[in-house]
Amino acid sequence: MQEGFLEVIFPAEKGFDLDARDDFEGWIDGLLSRAKLGQVHGAGMGLGVALLEVTIFKPENTPQAVDVLLKLLRDRNAPAGTVIHERKPEDQVHRV
Repeated sequence: MQEGFLEVIFPAEKGFDLDARDDFEGWIDGLLSRAKLGQVHGAGMGLGVALLEVTIFKPENTPQAVDVLLKLLRDRNAPAGTVIHERKPEDQVHRV
């Protein structure tokens, strides 16, 4: 089964630390799991950014997943400069 992949990239600014990234990880994973769209499968932090790697169970659901993620990130006041990087089918960046 083919899957889709997204990266949620946060600028790691003053005040956005590991705890903040972990909060977003929980919110995103919970939302996608409840909607049966996907899950967070990895996380990292370094060189001025924090990121979450997200698996979308069915690639055709990627647009819906991006929409719900954008809403969640905006509602939870993600830092300015946060983006969702969509790798497939073509490289796209969705600005929060």
